[in-house]
Amino acid sequence: MSDQYILQISPFCQIIQPTIGVLTYIGDAHADGFKNRLEKLKEKLLLFTHVQRLVTGIDSLQPEEWALINEKHPNLFSWSRNKKTTLQILQETTINNSTELVGLYQGIEQKLVLPFADQISINNGITCWSCMLALKYTIEIIRERICILEPVQMRMQLKNGINHCFLINDSYSNDLSSLSLGLTYLKQQAANQKTTVIVSDILEAGVSEKERSEERRVGKECL
Repeated sequence: MSDQYILQISPFCQIIQPTIGVLTYIGDAHADGFKNRLEKLKEKLLLFTHVQRLVTGIDSLQPEEWALINEKHPNLFSWSRNKKTTLQILQETTINNSTELVGLYQGIEQKLVLPFADQISINNGITCWSCMLALKYTIEIIRERICILEPVQMRMQLKNGINHCFLINDSYSNDLSSLSLGLTYLKQQAANQKTTVIVSDILEAGVSEKERSEERRVGKECL
């Protein structure tokens, strides 16, 4: 999402006047036009200036990004796998093509089954869970509706290939975070089968010296 896109969509937010906002993910993708991730987050938060509540996962956030969101939205509904948040994910078990989750909300454990096994869909499912809790839906209704969700066509696609093979196409995204997620999904689908990774130059990453360790870590996953 570029700075020009934010300028284009901001007038529509003023017309629609949303009461709840969802910030799905802050990563390194689409960083052109921004000095850093914090500046990109500041621009994104302008879209949620007048919402009564913001919903977001915090595991991908850096400390200064987390502090900024808390400052702008004290009534934040947050979720995390490893921090105390409004909804804290305690357990995550993948069975075949579904994922069983155990979460802690208002001091009470809740169980939920998502009809997905890939990390991106799981994260999106937890965000849906969070939104429904923020909107005061009961866990019974949430379970009933979550279980009938169907896979959404995403930028990362799994396609049938020739000779009993599969092709995972993630060519739209061009950043280290997306590559890491794609490699994780590849390992899940491949099990013990042989895999091949084709990686092009990551031109828009703008990786600094401080971030080289992350680049090397993702590089090792390709081996």
